[in-house]
Amino acid sequence: MTPATHALLRWSLVFVWLATAVVSVVELNGQSRELLAGLPSGWTTGNAAWLPTAIILAGAAADAVLGLWLALRPSRSAYLGALVLMGR
Repeated sequence: MTPATHALLRWSLVFVWLATAVVSVVELNGQSRELLAGLPSGWTTGNAAWLPTAIILAGAAADAVLGLWLALRPSRSAYLGALVLMGR
């Protein structure tokens, strides 16, 4: 693989992870919340009504951290982290 191809692939991954973080926050009360529709009602009502928002924001933060990690310090660990986070 040429260095240019390697850089293009890495930056495309960086873009995907950072864009996913942004879209998750922008769609906080839309599609992001719809993805959590299967949560038990006890997790979404009453004193736990904050939980879906916290889950979405935590996922967006994880996506952003991984995107920045891949951008600033690419390593095998960063790529392994991406693979693990995709399985979440």
